[in-house]
Amino acid sequence: MIPVMIVEDEFLVRVGLRSIVEWETHGFRVVADAASAEKGLELYETHRPHLILTDIRMAPMNGLEMMRRIRERDRDVHFIVISAYSEFQYAQEAIRHGVDLYLDKASFSDADLAETLERIRSEYHKSKPGTPGADTSDARLPELLASLPEESGPDMERWFAGLGLSGSGRVVAVCRPNRSGGRDVNLHTLSAILSGGLDNAGIRHALFHYKGFVVALLDAANPDGIRSCLDKICERGVTYIGTQLRCGISPPVEGALTVRVALNRACQACNNAIFACNRVEDGSSPPLAAEAYEDAVTPTCRDISLALQGGGKEEAAGKIGALIRSAPDYRSLEKALLALVLMMEGLDPATNAMELLVELMQIDDTAEIHDRLCRWVDGLELDGVDAKHHYINAVLQHIDSHLGEDLSLKALSAKFHISPNYLGKLFFQRTGTYLSGYVNGCRINEACELIRRSPSSIGEIGRMVGIDNPHYFSKLFKDKMGMSPQQYRSRLVAAKHQ
Repeated sequence: MIPVMIVEDEFLVRVGLRSIVEWETHGFRVVADAASAEKGLELYETHRPHLILTDIRMAPMNGLEMMRRIRERDRDVHFIVISAYSEFQYAQEAIRHGVDLYLDKASFSDADLAETLERIRSEYHKSKPGTPGADTSDARLPELLASLPEESGPDMERWFAGLGLSGSGRVVAVCRPNRSGGRDVNLHTLSAILSGGLDNAGIRHALFHYKGFVVALLDAANPDGIRSCLDKICERGVTYIGTQLRCGISPPVEGALTVRVALNRACQACNNAIFACNRVEDGSSPPLAAEAYEDAVTPTCRDISLALQGGGKEEAAGKIGALIRSAPDYRSLEKALLALVLMMEGLDPATNAMELLVELMQIDDTAEIHDRLCRWVDGLELDGVDAKHHYINAVLQHIDSHLGEDLSLKALSAKFHISPNYLGKLFFQRTGTYLSGYVNGCRINEACELIRRSPSSIGEIGRMVGIDNPHYFSKLFKDKMGMSPQQYRSRLVAAKHQ
């Protein structure tokens, strides 16, 4: 895995960059983050990251000076600048330090990063063939992504052949213990159980590790046999190590489904076991239910915040419980918990948001997650919530009821008689997101509802939610929903006829 460091003085932005970007899918791993350029220099010496994401405006040392000093030590390091200050002089100076990408903090998306990350990854592996990767947590069980060749051409087939999986269909299966059980299970113990079960079933396999999972690349000649075998392995886990095991299986690795994508699908399926009685879960495309749930997260968090500001901790706890119980899959639950943590960190700055989020992500029981959050809500210190929050509530209500109007930062600041910079800062502190992204999200959510219930054309629906340019509307819609508005409508129609 390629080591990454994030240097950013805004806590919420650091959390977002670390949590939202699918680093492992791209072959990267965040090894450190720093709240200042000085700390960034210190952590650079310790971790030697190959890629650094940094803001520019930090004090006392700014990001440009940190980049200059690191560049003097390391000619191969890569930089991506993410800054709210996109004036030309900053971009021009950053380019002199060999910046790979210059992004506007207020509007960048995962898609903006993907192409640059892929290029850096490709160059890294070409310049360092056979690099074993940074993760040495278990030398006897190789880390999968660090072991993979480039996922195209004859190198991949030779790699599979070397594993004894030549000329066959393959799937990725992952296995891990129940994280709520309080037992620390060694990866080798787990891999021995997994390998023994697969050997007994006559299923060809190669084992690796990835984070807390044991990963098995499997001959997919008998899919039903694989599921049955994994189910028996999970059953044996209780007997052998005294804790429940969970497994996830990817779809067949063929066509556009690379090993990295299959690994992600398998891990998500394994994590989804906390919502089901099955010990073995299959990875599949996210259902429409997940899209509708994620659309509802932001307004639900806002309702929870309003309840807390009004002293209604019991009401807030009930809404949190409903949000957790209605999550359709683990990935959606992760996003909801991140939104909750960031929103409440804005209400009570004393909250250690990162520590709490890590703790929640180590719980494999939704009732236990709810209980932990309720204890957190009980301990919130809300005396410091002042008129600024109520002020932003008025802005939020105006946005919800005027989606067809001009909702730019300039227009809203003029309406509410406040400077654009101050409004943008307050809005981010209150909601954990940037105003432009929030408005676009609300507009696309409303567009989804209109597509569901209205026969209007796609262009008309775009105008109804305040986006007159049909090409821009389609781009925003696809960025959020993963498909064009017309594809979304077609999928809804198909679902009704099933």
